[in-house]
Amino acid sequence: MASPSNSEILTLLYCMAPGFADPTEDQLACYNTIIDALRCQVSAGAIGCCTTLAYVYLLAHLLTLQSNAQLGVVSSMSEGNLSISFAISSDSSFLNSTPWGKAYEDLIKRTAFAPTVSNLPLNFNPLALYGSCGC
Repeated sequence: MASPSNSEILTLLYCMAPGFADPTEDQLACYNTIIDALRCQVSAGAIGCCTTLAYVYLLAHLLTLQSNAQLGVVSSMSEGNLSISFAISSDSSFLNSTPWGKAYEDLIKRTAFAPTVSNLPLNFNPLALYGSCGC
């Protein structure tokens, strides 16, 4: 299976996450750069018909993190007796910091054919991965 084009990925992104639609020229260039960087993270052969969706989830995850600087990091601080609170727990996965990352992780758990689908730090059982997307 061939990897989807940037245009195909962006079309689905705009449908699924309208907040990212109508980007400026600079934002669109950034979207395309991120997609190109993600090409080593997603294997079309392993994910099959869900490849475009995997790209959209990862792209939306990264764009959400980019637009919400405090997401997944310090949410509050104190000075007296030093207290720091985090938006997510320190043992949470990078992907758990947005709904898009969680959706990607779930997609991989349901559709991947091998445990080497991505270089991202995934926590999944490769024995439970075979084919539930209908590919």
